[in-house]
Amino acid sequence: MTRRDKGLVGALGALFITLAIVITLPGMNRPIAPGRGATPSASDGTGQSPPGGGSSDGTAGPSATPGGTGQPGRNVIRHGVVGIPTSINPLTARTQPDRDLVALVFSGLVKLGPKETLLPDLADRWTVDATGTHWTFHIRTTATWHDGEPVTADDVVFTVKLLRDPGYTGPYRGSWSEITALRVDAQTVRFDLLSPLGDFLQLARQPLLPAHLLRSLPVQALVDSAFSAAPVGSGPYRLVQWDETSATLERTSDFFVPVGGEPAPAATAAPGDALGLELLFYPTAQALADAVRAGDVDMADGLPADLAKALLAVPGTRLIRYPRATLTAVLLNVRTNFPMLREQAVRQALLKAIDRVKLVEEVMGGFGNRADSMVPPTSWAYVKKAAAPVEYSTTHAAQQLKAAGWRKVNGKWHQPGSKSIFTIEIVTTSRTSNPVVWEAAQYVARAWRSFGFTVKVTALAPSVLVGERLSQANFMAAVVDMNIGLDPDLYPLLASRQAGIAGSNLSGVQSLVLDDLLLAARKPGTLAQRRSAWAKLESFLAEAQVTLPLAFRDDPLVVSSRVTGPRPRLEGDRSDRFWDVLTWRLVSGA
Repeated sequence: MTRRDKGLVGALGALFITLAIVITLPGMNRPIAPGRGATPSASDGTGQSPPGGGSSDGTAGPSATPGGTGQPGRNVIRHGVVGIPTSINPLTARTQPDRDLVALVFSGLVKLGPKETLLPDLADRWTVDATGTHWTFHIRTTATWHDGEPVTADDVVFTVKLLRDPGYTGPYRGSWSEITALRVDAQTVRFDLLSPLGDFLQLARQPLLPAHLLRSLPVQALVDSAFSAAPVGSGPYRLVQWDETSATLERTSDFFVPVGGEPAPAATAAPGDALGLELLFYPTAQALADAVRAGDVDMADGLPADLAKALLAVPGTRLIRYPRATLTAVLLNVRTNFPMLREQAVRQALLKAIDRVKLVEEVMGGFGNRADSMVPPTSWAYVKKAAAPVEYSTTHAAQQLKAAGWRKVNGKWHQPGSKSIFTIEIVTTSRTSNPVVWEAAQYVARAWRSFGFTVKVTALAPSVLVGERLSQANFMAAVVDMNIGLDPDLYPLLASRQAGIAGSNLSGVQSLVLDDLLLAARKPGTLAQRRSAWAKLESFLAEAQVTLPLAFRDDPLVVSSRVTGPRPRLEGDRSDRFWDVLTWRLVSGA
């Protein structure tokens, strides 16, 4: 079992059901294209050592004070979000505001860049050996924690040790189970991988924790620790104070901006201006929408499509759509206890009977795209020709079923040799947990009923859905959200070795041919090599349709004309919208 397999087994809820969390080759001091350069020389890792920033005492650290909202001036961007922070820690974040604050306060060795590039962050350069299993990162000597202490290789080793700790039960449990971190010297760390992974640089985005403040704290105590209430990070913003209504952050003026990483400031502020940021927390989406109308916020995230579109009526308001790497899909149980779903023609017919373009309009408010593959259409790994889009056609779906021996009697389908109407149960999450997924399940049920099936929808609490139905293979069909990742890896979802009870291959598909294709797609290589491997995999899946892809939705960000700078890119989590936060500016006089 690989480290990714174990991670998914340990966090099925985090991966498969998007409720709260959903977290290219060798680098240099310029944007990194996914899969670029499989065997770089040491010279590939050269780069400049840019400026950094940065007395420590106590576990909690001095950077933030719970309680109090501060008095922001107009050099402060007011950003409204839905929800309340509870644990501001990269390993224990539970809510979207938690993850938003982590994205601003903490940093990893690399960070997101424009489009699908990755840029230096705490590390200014890195190399990888010819096998793709040994990565060496050089931490810039000027990188500091917000309390002034230097960021060192000890912090990297410490963070990875926590992630591998048996006592850690958070969403990233197991992600690093077959990756070790070794301190080479104070500013150099080496990662040793049991097997090469093409998406390792995405893992290197993992925000680090300060060893000098947390070394004596058990991992189980992190979630509600004093540190998680007053965190000390090394990111572009320092948390000054927060409570249940707002959080005040100030930009660290000496924060490192890599060459080619960020454009010049977009509006009237000077490049050196340390713009502040205030996150305002609202209990409901409606309350946040009301705040936009009242002019209380400059930006708003977390609104459903209908509310976001309605706010376009507010003068000076625009929408930015961020494509997500989250796939809404129908999982089909293709184990032997559901022989009818083991037939490829039946699975193809089920997909053809769903008008997915209309689903995007009705369920997602038009904020998304029909999914023709398990890979996001905006991803570098998406090969349109190989994906072979399946068009909506109940006529063709009926022809396929009849060719497979199915009969339609009085408008209802009967499988071969059966006098009973074919009945499908769809399990899904509760409406309150994920209203978009719940509505998608209702839409699929209506489509299949109209086509001639009897369909029952069972909505369950997330813990029941995952723990008692999906992970126990106790389902026929399930409508869920799946985070495919910014650098896709379908191996854990579809590999034969993960088809057992409690495995991460929930559909139960087993195919040696598919296994080989999955392994080839996750290997490091040049961009051309990796795209070729993905084309073969997507071509196979377009025929097999072991998982029925419905749609990839977009996240709307409501932005006032008072703010310039935000640019969309593919997101793994909503907090990824902060990838270019250092370019955000207020228009003069706002």
